[in-house]
Amino acid sequence: MATVTRIDGDPRVSEGFSPALPTRLLTSALPALLAGVLASARSAVVPLWRDEYATALHAGLDVRDLLRAVADGDAVVVPYYLLAHLLAPLLGDGIGLRLVSILAFAASAALIAAVALRWWGAVAGTAAGIMFAVNGAAITAGMTARPYALMLACVTAAIAAADRAGPRNRGVWAVYSAAALAAVSMHLISAVALACIAVIGVGREPSWWRRWAIWSLPALAAAGALGVIGSGQQSQIAWLTPPDVRSATAALAQVAGVSAYRAVVWDALGLTVLAIAAIAAWFALARRGQPERVRGLVFAATLTFVAPTALFVASWVFTPVYTARYLTWISIGAALIVGCAVSAALRGRSPWSRVAGLTASALLLAAVAFAATQLVRPPGLYDDFPALGAELAARAEVGDGVVVIQESAHSAVALSLARVLQEDEWASRLRAELVAGTHPRLDQQSIAATDPLTFRGAGESTRPVGTVWIVSLDEPSAGDLRDIDEHWGCRADARSDEPRFFGGVRLYARVCD
Repeated sequence: MATVTRIDGDPRVSEGFSPALPTRLLTSALPALLAGVLASARSAVVPLWRDEYATALHAGLDVRDLLRAVADGDAVVVPYYLLAHLLAPLLGDGIGLRLVSILAFAASAALIAAVALRWWGAVAGTAAGIMFAVNGAAITAGMTARPYALMLACVTAAIAAADRAGPRNRGVWAVYSAAALAAVSMHLISAVALACIAVIGVGREPSWWRRWAIWSLPALAAAGALGVIGSGQQSQIAWLTPPDVRSATAALAQVAGVSAYRAVVWDALGLTVLAIAAIAAWFALARRGQPERVRGLVFAATLTFVAPTALFVASWVFTPVYTARYLTWISIGAALIVGCAVSAALRGRSPWSRVAGLTASALLLAAVAFAATQLVRPPGLYDDFPALGAELAARAEVGDGVVVIQESAHSAVALSLARVLQEDEWASRLRAELVAGTHPRLDQQSIAATDPLTFRGAGESTRPVGTVWIVSLDEPSAGDLRDIDEHWGCRADARSDEPRFFGGVRLYARVCD
């Protein structure tokens, strides 16, 4: 007969909740190691992309200039930029900053495994940790010098702390509060994930709710402050549009780790299998009268399905915020669902247990297969500025014009090209323009040499001998093309190319007559 213990006033069966220390360490270490290896492997083959160059752009400023620079954009990312500024002297402002994300990603995998172990046992913990570690969207966050991996680690730490916190665990509540505050500071939308932690309190003593509300106040205040700041800089997310069912399904499947990166019907199928796993686990555990295990499953399902649905509605009613990059925390919930389904399969012999086991196995095998494939061929989600620079060097001629179109200097498109081409003078000018707020929408340069590719300063530009090369994120507007032609005295002829895509960046060759 299993003994019964009490944690925070909740009766719990000791079996599966308090394994030996070596088991706990091994359960967390395996997913953490896998996450670190996969993120490092992805980082080794994927070049820095424009958002990471934006990190470098801001991290290279002193604190006063940094605060001035974000007055017209990216203010909500200031906490991360300040952290990057502090670490840049040690790690550099480029590829080295990825190490922070890799470590945070590994820590997230370890914490998810630990939470699942506490709720459902060691095998479930290992399965949940592995499901998270091989999630393609989580790997992307884990190898990118941006705040998303740190946000994941902080959200997961907040979940783990809130679950362990009791009436007399002031230190654990302090950890929860600090983790929640850090999560919101890294990314405002993580507040939605933190709100889901309320589900963990279902069935607990009223004192848990009071403490949760009190210790959540710092994160709530930070969310309010960042929300007010962000509302004044909504042009920064003007690229987002209200999602439709198709795009929302694709984004949700991607962050849940069930996307095959193919037709959306496959994404819908993956999400359906994940939902069936959650439902089957629910019935399998409910039949056994284990409310603690069911509560963890309800939390995971809320994080995976209910929270993004709320954001989908908010993106139509208020402002668009539904995009895979902002929903990375769903990977936590999806991993926990798989862990719970594995536990349900191991602890019962009902038809529901069998369904839970089959769906969990299918999800894990598919996720591992996708991760193995992406080791060789990463998904085409990245900019490739080295290839763009090589294309320019191979095709451009002395006197040609190069125009970078960017709505905001915070997008760092021009800096990305300057850094890849090792144009330090151009990069320094871009930093000064960012601080002063004087960056032009059209950054126009003239090619001075091609071996290596170098540029004349903007004030020394000459008219091109044949081609204006346009680098942009979107198709140039008619007004942009008119201004470019007037600047260079160019009349485009029929030989002007269709764009070549280098990830999310386009290169146009505007041939002049």
